[in-house]
Amino acid sequence: MELVVEGVHYPAHHFEGQYDIALGLLSDGVQVFKKVCNGSASAWPFLAVNYSIQPEVHTHLKFLIPLGLAPGPHSPKDHNSFLHPFFCDMAKLAHGILTWNVLEQNKFLLRAFLITKIADMQALKANQYLKGPNAFSPCRACCIQGCRDPDHSGSNYYYPIHAPPGAIRLDHSPALDWDPENLPLHTDENYKKSLKYIQSGITKKECERHAKTQGINGESILVHLPGFSRVGSVPHEWMHLVMENIEPTLVDLWTGRFKGLNEGTETYVIPSHLWDLIGTETAAATATIPAVFCRAMPNIAKERHLFTAEAWAFWMVYLAPLLLEGRLVHKYYRHMMLLVDIMKICLQFVITDGEIEVLEEMIQHWVLDYERYVLLAYFHIGFSVKCLQILLPV
Repeated sequence: MELVVEGVHYPAHHFEGQYDIALGLLSDGVQVFKKVCNGSASAWPFLAVNYSIQPEVHTHLKFLIPLGLAPGPHSPKDHNSFLHPFFCDMAKLAHGILTWNVLEQNKFLLRAFLITKIADMQALKANQYLKGPNAFSPCRACCIQGCRDPDHSGSNYYYPIHAPPGAIRLDHSPALDWDPENLPLHTDENYKKSLKYIQSGITKKECERHAKTQGINGESILVHLPGFSRVGSVPHEWMHLVMENIEPTLVDLWTGRFKGLNEGTETYVIPSHLWDLIGTETAAATATIPAVFCRAMPNIAKERHLFTAEAWAFWMVYLAPLLLEGRLVHKYYRHMMLLVDIMKICLQFVITDGEIEVLEEMIQHWVLDYERYVLLAYFHIGFSVKCLQILLPV
């Protein structure tokens, strides 16, 4: 890609130089103190990760680059103001800074580019000026739209692939079906048009109505950095999406605790006495697991609140295939094993183009089977579909 910085074209390309650096920006709210009012974050740190070093270590604490801190207890109202110093530094690094190489005893032009912004969905809602995961248009990668169940009160939107009869959209028109193999994708040009459409509103209320249909509130300062794309540089964050969202939701379904609903006409709930046994076996497995693989595993039946993202990942990939065999009805067990296969590929340090194509097909099948097996009888629990829909490769 040709290098363009602040409208100036340079006779160079991104990562053409031997020492060009690829950076990622990390941010989220954290609780520094145990007692925080209303559970709000104590502060919002901003960190940079250097993707130009080995993937095995680039997320280790000693290699992360601290950039700044936005004070709590509430999320910053204007993330662009806090990111402006970082933006200025990245603009200078894109131009290139003459640097001395002490090993080779010569000068070279050091460049660095921001290629990704990583945070969970709620954090990205704020710092990328999105409407967020509960909006009518929730996805930052595709143009999928939500629908409501008119037979149930509330204002939640749901995002099933196949809309149930009677489901309605924001304008009360019939809900749409979506083809997971051909989702309508966002583009950077599409986002620019959306911003112009929002600004075309004559009144504040009209602007807000336009924003609801587009799924955005404004523009992030980061899109003006060379190489950064609002579409391609803001991926869905794996840890929160899968390990702290999808996996706990599946366990809720398997134990009959999802939003107070039973299994309806299906048979995926594991009896309580079996689940207690699974919890005991989970904790007992610690004695035979090398510490390098995972920390001590809590009892998933009685100490689930102690499960971290690491524990969820290890339990699903290594323990669940053995613990749930013969205890979860076969078609649901097979569905779970498909998720395990997906996770194993996604957690590799290197993924080939061929594996990406296989992943696309596997994830589509997993989401469609999830909807067919579990959610057709309960449209109003479609929040899970949204969480899983976002996992689609878009």
